[in-house]
Amino acid sequence: MDFLLRVPKENELSFKIEYISKLESINPQNGVLYVEKLDHLDYKEGKIGEGTQCYLFGDVINFSTKDATKHKGFFYIIKWDQIAKTIELYSDYQNFLPIYYYEGNDYYLISSSVDTIYNLLGELDFNQDFVTEIALLNAPFEDSCFFKHIKRLNYSCYLRIDSNGLREIRTIRFYDYFAERPIRYKKAINQVVESFIDNCSQYFTEPSYVSLTGGFDGRAVTSIAHYRNNDFIAFSHGKAENFDVYIPLKLSQKLRFPYKFIELGDDYIKNYYERFVKEYLRYSGGMNGFLYPHTPYDAYVLSETPRPIVTGYIGSELLRNAHCAGAITSKFIIDYLSFGDDIARGNAQYNPNYTLLKDYLDLKLVQDIMGRIKNYFTQLPRELNNNQKLACFEFEEVLPKLFGTWVYSGMHYSRIRGPFVDRQFFNEIVKTEVSQFYRKFLEQNPLKRFWGQYFYAQIINRTWPQIGKEMSAKGYTPADLLSLLGRIRITYGYAGKKKRIRKGNLDNLSLISGMLHYRKSIDDPTLKETVSDEYAVQLLHNEQARDILFLKLSVYEYLKLHIIQ
Repeated sequence: MDFLLRVPKENELSFKIEYISKLESINPQNGVLYVEKLDHLDYKEGKIGEGTQCYLFGDVINFSTKDATKHKGFFYIIKWDQIAKTIELYSDYQNFLPIYYYEGNDYYLISSSVDTIYNLLGELDFNQDFVTEIALLNAPFEDSCFFKHIKRLNYSCYLRIDSNGLREIRTIRFYDYFAERPIRYKKAINQVVESFIDNCSQYFTEPSYVSLTGGFDGRAVTSIAHYRNNDFIAFSHGKAENFDVYIPLKLSQKLRFPYKFIELGDDYIKNYYERFVKEYLRYSGGMNGFLYPHTPYDAYVLSETPRPIVTGYIGSELLRNAHCAGAITSKFIIDYLSFGDDIARGNAQYNPNYTLLKDYLDLKLVQDIMGRIKNYFTQLPRELNNNQKLACFEFEEVLPKLFGTWVYSGMHYSRIRGPFVDRQFFNEIVKTEVSQFYRKFLEQNPLKRFWGQYFYAQIINRTWPQIGKEMSAKGYTPADLLSLLGRIRITYGYAGKKKRIRKGNLDNLSLISGMLHYRKSIDDPTLKETVSDEYAVQLLHNEQARDILFLKLSVYEYLKLHIIQ
């Protein structure tokens, strides 16, 4: 599904498309869009208006020439207006599918892949800001890339090339979705639930895989698959004793639906971990490949029997506001919104975990990024509260780059679908109090946070009530949320969940054991010494230190892949 376009600056724009099997080692000609054709994806062409040719490739569930809000699926759109001599390149409305571009003296290069651009240019300077941004923010900031002079298309933007050159055009900011007077929860809940059921149902166009864990989002999607009488197979990954495996297995046995367990055990560690670390690094353009190799691996395993993979991506982020730092929510940003820039900068600079990145995380870089962050938040509307400001940052800067890489990497093997990202549904829920955008900043009260779960419970109750009566990894059932007695039990279940988490497998995804297996590939003696058995044990109990070490390893490996020493 990867593509490449080379456009000269001086000549009149021309355009044609050429489908190929591999982009590697291609010598691009001016005005030719090279598209890597994969058997499991869609490739469609057609006219939209006089003189405009439109090309679609990816997972095209629905495409409307009149109303873009009706688009369904993750796919690229390329428009060639042969009368006006313009080329426009679009990702999905949240920009999950990446578009990168480079401006040379005489030409532009545009591609879905950083590596494709890099391979045509040869050696480029390493961008230290990129690493520092990930360490501080959980994702690169704005258009930043691993290599200098390559830029990533920003959130909700498209590229336009005409006689005036190349420019990004923004269609919307995330805060534009917010309602001044959101529809109250009780008034909105029924309509929003029905909207999700209807829109999600349209993602089950054929026999499917459904991501099912111990939580609620996957269970809600699975319930709709059952409701639609879809030929589905539920799946999850990890170790057999983990709740995200144990609970789906028990559900499948009791309710008699097919389930596939993707084991991340010894075979995965020995034969696949390092391969998919490298693949993730290439697909993400150098992001933290040691954290998420299992995401493309899932798609690879499931591609043995080709079916679309329906996920619960951004369900939690849409329904439950952040209450602490984690994989999505940056402590640096929380500190900034809570206490101001001085404290945020100081906490980042002097946190002992960041000593692993001392080569990249110096005071000047932190100060520079702090200035850009301050500018980002200063430009947001003054009436936004801190929870909405945090949501803007996460949906514009983190989620497209993190979840986007999961989608983009998986799409190389299977169709990846995200009904919670559906544009019609999103446009409805974001105007209501069912979404998390109108709640208190860093809400800690678990009973108030359960309102996000209530949405799932309503979906499950309407589509498959039996599965709603079964225990979740949270220590209670979805059905408990629908009764007074159940909500009383939740308080005890919540405490029980905390205890069970402590008893779980701390290396469920084989991240630590995989990293130790990778250690033999490290040539740098200092880095190899850091990755010791003793330190690995400590990382089981310190996710922040683990992520920082993995980021350092990712930089090392990505530079190694590009033969930069």
